[in-house]
Amino acid sequence: MGLSKFLKRSIKRTLEKMGYELRALNRLKAANAVVYNTDVYADRFYSDRKLVDKYKRENVPQHLQNLRSVLAEEKISLQKDMMILDAGCGTGDCLKMLWDEYGCRRLTGTDFSAAALTIARETCPRAHIYAMNLLEKPLKGDFDLILCQQVLEHLEEPEIAMRNLLTVLRPGGLFLITVPDGRLDDFAGHVHFWGQDSLPLFLRKELPGYTVRTGVLQDDVSLYAIVTSAL
Repeated sequence: MGLSKFLKRSIKRTLEKMGYELRALNRLKAANAVVYNTDVYADRFYSDRKLVDKYKRENVPQHLQNLRSVLAEEKISLQKDMMILDAGCGTGDCLKMLWDEYGCRRLTGTDFSAAALTIARETCPRAHIYAMNLLEKPLKGDFDLILCQQVLEHLEEPEIAMRNLLTVLRPGGLFLITVPDGRLDDFAGHVHFWGQDSLPLFLRKELPGYTVRTGVLQDDVSLYAIVTSAL
């Protein structure tokens, strides 16, 4: 753990013992977490290249390493012709990694922010990039693997988003979810906070008939889930 993270956690624990809570402010100064996660505020974020550059420098490398670790730990073998959807693709860096490092050639990315889609197209120009709100009618397709990384905690109704995405997952396909560990997450821009105990409970309740397997991500502050259906 880096020194800054250690100090942050130490300060947080001390304040909690005193009855205070330490939480990160949303940089866009939205009125609340729900407002922060609207397309208007998402466009404001992705239109600010300084914020985007900071995000790509400080957060993206860890997100990519988390994905590499899950794929390796869960022994998920990616093939060139697999149809893969990155739902909530943001800057498109995950799509670029899948293209460059894993040789995946049938890549699709979606986001509800027009500004994010512009960046994603620049980052991974050979992927198919579309506008899509996960809470509305889903994109048509028959995907072998759907990624939904660090997205559900931002949504008012994550259960609707999951069900929409599962309609375009082929039988026997994999749905890979990552979220922050809610017991460690201090970002005020998140709507939902799941811990290691509550995440599997939430998924099994909302996705009956699916197999759910959960674990801790490589960064030790985030969680992942693999959701599968019968063939």
